[in-house]
Amino acid sequence: MISLKFFGGIQEIGGNKILLEEKNTSIFLDFGMGFREYGHYFEEYLKPRTANGFGDYLELGLIPWIDGVYRKDLLNIQGVESHEVPAVDGVLLSHMHLDHAAFVSFLDHRIPVYCSRPSGAIAQALTECGQRSLHTEIYDFKERPLLSSTCSPTGRKFNFMNPEEEYTIGDVQVKAFSVDHSIPGSFAYLIRAPGGTCPLHRGSEASWNPRRYGEAFHRRNEW
Repeated sequence: MISLKFFGGIQEIGGNKILLEEKNTSIFLDFGMGFREYGHYFEEYLKPRTANGFGDYLELGLIPWIDGVYRKDLLNIQGVESHEVPAVDGVLLSHMHLDHAAFVSFLDHRIPVYCSRPSGAIAQALTECGQRSLHTEIYDFKERPLLSSTCSPTGRKFNFMNPEEEYTIGDVQVKAFSVDHSIPGSFAYLIRAPGGTCPLHRGSEASWNPRRYGEAFHRRNEW
């Protein structure tokens, strides 16, 4: 039976970090930044210390401590021994708003990201066209401590999904559905376990056409 653990997104807008577990399979449903909590400590001209890796985020409770999921270079800065194999099998990314996607940048690059092709393109543009920062390195990242700005980035594995096609991730089957939101490439996901459990992960509320979420919800009975 599928179980869900919530590390964010409860009684707040965004900050979604939900761990879905089924038998030997573990998948994150988004891994985003909680803007409200972040805003308690930081603002435009006051940022986390980049030389401290993600230490400030951990110390202030902005990200949870979860064994076996974070980048080796960031763990080394904290004096923590890194894992040999990631503890989760992937991230289902609903869309590229940072309250759902930002902290993917902290995850082990061997953990594959499943999303729409437009979401992957936005992640790439954010890294290559914007100002690179620790929590915007979703598409790829430069290892810390950053000794040279010219060092080559380490890429992540992106698996692009097509709407209404079925994919297998470990012990679960996943279908993605295009939904209306204020950013291109937004997906809702139906997730089915061998026993028949079929939760719906929709990311955020629909911005323009709530019926599209309803269509995905009712498709649970057809799958």
